[in-house]
Amino acid sequence: MMKILTALGLLLAFSLGASFYAGPRGQKPRQVLTGTWEGTGYQTDDNSTWTMRVRAGRRKILIQYPSLNCGGEWKLKRQWARGALFRERLSYGKERCADNGSVLIERLNKNQIIFLYRNAGQKEVTASAILNRTESPDAGGRR
Repeated sequence: MMKILTALGLLLAFSLGASFYAGPRGQKPRQVLTGTWEGTGYQTDDNSTWTMRVRAGRRKILIQYPSLNCGGEWKLKRQWARGALFRERLSYGKERCADNGSVLIERLNKNQIIFLYRNAGQKEVTASAILNRTESPDAGGRR
């Protein structure tokens, strides 16, 4: 129940453009995100689900949607004391997946992050997920 309430709060904050971030103080979003994260995304406009994997290293954040056969990179647009906003740039599968959307990430705890996605030029969140850490930076997840 708490995760549902947190997700609803994040959706509202992202829709309103509010800044937030639940990671450890002093860490930058890339440091908090470092490692490998996996989960199932939910698409609100057609009620579909798909798998996703994020691999975040020191220099790059790579995104894969294996079940959709598309992926690319997240480019940092803005960071603040409580959050990070990225632009998603697909390098393959553009005919199957939306490109150039906005991604907001918040760390829920040391092993979970929330992902919120808006299509380019849109204000409402069209996809979300809670991703679980599958590989820590110390296990060789650096890129």
